[in-house]
Amino acid sequence: LRQLESVFPTGEQGVGHAAGEFLNAMVDLSARPGDAATRQVVLARAQEVADRFAAAGAQLDVLQQEVQESLKANVAQVNQLASSIAELNQRIASVLGLGHSPNDLLDQRDQALADLSAKLQLSTVQADDGSLTVFIAGGQRLVLGTQVQPLTVEVDPTDATRSALGLSDSGFVRLLQQQELGGGTITGLLRFQNDDLVDARSQLGQLAA
Repeated sequence: LRQLESVFPTGEQGVGHAAGEFLNAMVDLSARPGDAATRQVVLARAQEVADRFAAAGAQLDVLQQEVQESLKANVAQVNQLASSIAELNQRIASVLGLGHSPNDLLDQRDQALADLSAKLQLSTVQADDGSLTVFIAGGQRLVLGTQVQPLTVEVDPTDATRSALGLSDSGFVRLLQQQELGGGTITGLLRFQNDDLVDARSQLGQLAA
């Protein structure tokens, strides 16, 4: 949000100031329509306000690209953590099956779950063999025993400029809705993309119109 705020600075560097200067120049021109110098000022102010709008639009594009890259990085981390949990499930079940206590492995799995919960809201169910099933997005399975359904970053079907989150299940990708994800870093990125950036683009477009 601080990055988004910097796209619209206050004072002389802002879009509003440039628009005001342009309108003031038009007022001067209406009083002296035949004056060549006044006409040149209007053209210069018009170019300046156009440049400010273009620069703001370009900065919003950069923010969108950064959101997409951050989503990909976070999804890669989620998949890595999910794979670690699946591997630990197998090792914990094996150790318990031999009648031993896998305390170190349980600690490692707890840490992986804590790291994962920072990315996405999750819930778990423990099986009789000591393995955990991990659910996200209101009941979608991420880890079941030693099996992982990886997250993917997809093109949003409603807007090709935006990204959406998917869950791969036997080659079929199920899109996950933002409101199903709860809290976490990934949810924050999607909310910023789908709400704050969309609002900024809309307001900038309305001002330009």
